[in-house]
Amino acid sequence: MTESPQAKPRSRLEFFSLIAHAVIVVLVGCSIPRMISRFFTPPEQRGFYVAYEGGRCSEGKKGERFGANAYVIGPNTLMTAAHLVIKEGRKKNPADLITMPVKIKRGGACFDTVITAVDYANDLLFLAAPVDDPPFPVADDGPYAGQIVTSRGYEYIGPGIDNYRFLYHSGVVKNVTRKDCKAGRSSNRFEVHERGPGQGIFPGGTSGSAFFDDRGRVVGLLIRSDRATYAVAVSADTIKEAVRATYECLAIPCFVTAKCD
Repeated sequence: MTESPQAKPRSRLEFFSLIAHAVIVVLVGCSIPRMISRFFTPPEQRGFYVAYEGGRCSEGKKGERFGANAYVIGPNTLMTAAHLVIKEGRKKNPADLITMPVKIKRGGACFDTVITAVDYANDLLFLAAPVDDPPFPVADDGPYAGQIVTSRGYEYIGPGIDNYRFLYHSGVVKNVTRKDCKAGRSSNRFEVHERGPGQGIFPGGTSGSAFFDDRGRVVGLLIRSDRATYAVAVSADTIKEAVRATYECLAIPCFVTAKCD
């Protein structure tokens, strides 16, 4: 009776090759759905919610006050509207900003962040957070009057402070101001108006929303809304200058000013 031949023991090289192959399969399997999601999800829907001061991450518990917006603008860096997080009395006390808890969340994930820079003149605030989203590109041109832009906003659905839901709105750019330089400071603004009667956009609570053009580029950041027909935003060129000043600053938190070219 013939015995079956014994399997040869695998070499060390083959063993490590199998392990490497398994790791690659796992990584690819995890990354492909994320890549597909990023490709097909509109940019305005890929923002994070920001907790107002004192907000917590525990879902549904008293004290949770998420609702503002933040968008990834650089590696592990998010941008939002400063007035959402910082009260007037804290403006001149950097120590308060260093220790101020600011939380962001999306889906079931919640992150602690650190305030890295503030541009009070333009109502911009930058946060450092352990997120792996790729930064949104900031437009080199625009916005221009008549351009259609999109953003994330609220819709009122009934009485009560929490009876709002997020929708994704589009509006038309009007009243663009360019290089309104005072003492060398860039403070460019534009308005986004409703596209037709009854198409009200951006009620209170939508500050920090990024405006995107049809190429998925950031063209502005919403800093004020009249809760009815139009919103005011900081322009992309001012945002770029503030980001550049942030990266050049070594202090945390850094108080920056977007300067004119």
